[in-house]
Amino acid sequence: MLAILGGMLGATQYFPYFAHDGWLTTRFMPHVIVYEGKELFDYIIGRHITYTIYVSVVIGSLLLSCNANI
Repeated sequence: MLAILGGMLGATQYFPYFAHDGWLTTRFMPHVIVYEGKELFDYIIGRHITYTIYVSVVIGSLLLSCNANI
């Protein structure tokens, strides 16, 4: 369930880059590529909150997994 929720949240964050041409910009610097752009939820809630939700869903599914090889 959490994997599906994380996939849906990730898709809603990155799908607008395919639909809107100018929303994603890239800069090439020495040894790094910098991605900058608008996200769909930037106008509703802050980006740090959406990243926190996404990371907690991804890590939460790993922590709740019962198939642990210790």
